[in-house]
Amino acid sequence: MWFHPPFNISFDLTHGLWISGWTRVLRFSLPILSNRPAATLVIGKPDFITPDIHPNGNNPSADLLYAATDIAFDPFWKYVYLRLQ
Repeated sequence: MWFHPPFNISFDLTHGLWISGWTRVLRFSLPILSNRPAATLVIGKPDFITPDIHPNGNNPSADLLYAATDIAFDPFWKYVYLRLQ
């Protein structure tokens, strides 16, 4: 899996650990019981293995993030908000 150093770490009310990296955000289910846990969701790339290459520039979409630096959740924990640098 391609993943640059994390910018932010956050937890949601459903026991999820969210980590934002340079071009993707990963969610892990808790508890984490191994040294190499598998992410349960990826945002910013079409899958878990796509390299950090920007074929269409820095135009954010569900499959392309650039510098996702912060993670926040709405009051009802239904949406994930990302701040892009």
